[in-house]
Amino acid sequence: MNIDPVKSGFEEAGWKNLQPGSHFGIEFDLVGERRFLAKWNVLIKVLPLLDGTTVNMWKVNFESISNRSKSLILGRCFLLCLLAEDVSPQVSETLSADSFGLFGIFRLKGGGGNVLVGNVKNGGVYGEVPSLPYDLHKFSKSAKEIILQTVGPSRIPLHPLPSLPNSGPPSLPSSGPPSLPNSGPPPLPAKEDIHRS
Repeated sequence: MNIDPVKSGFEEAGWKNLQPGSHFGIEFDLVGERRFLAKWNVLIKVLPLLDGTTVNMWKVNFESISNRSKSLILGRCFLLCLLAEDVSPQVSETLSADSFGLFGIFRLKGGGGNVLVGNVKNGGVYGEVPSLPYDLHKFSKSAKEIILQTVGPSRIPLHPLPSLPNSGPPSLPSSGPPSLPNSGPPPLPAKEDIHRS
């Protein structure tokens, strides 16, 4: 998967320093940051397949990042965006339009995160966009829209239908049945006939 459109979308939305890197010892394809009351990170990972084993591994990673981002004063908040090139049928059944129950939201005072999953194969984007707190809502909504634009159905080019070869001989101009004598509207009276009446 080409990650450049994803990177551009997040940069346009105000995320800074987007580049490959690690966050709390876990490697990501892109790590970015921004501030809004607290420090926020976006963590983007492209996965060839999201199956049961991969889900369990990322649940552990998500909980580890969440726990390590906590602070009594102002913790570090994050969005974990998993972009799966394919999703196994078992995992796909657990995904729904807005939530997926795999990770949930781990957002308490002093840090935490949210998870969004993009399915590159079918163009779906899954994960909650909670209404509160405001910063979590704002960044989750924006990230979901960016992922949808880059992996969603709108990124799949429309292919025109193939043109069918003409069937039968080409039509000729003014081809059709010959006109019959005395068919059609009656002739108009001549000018001189109009003046006599």
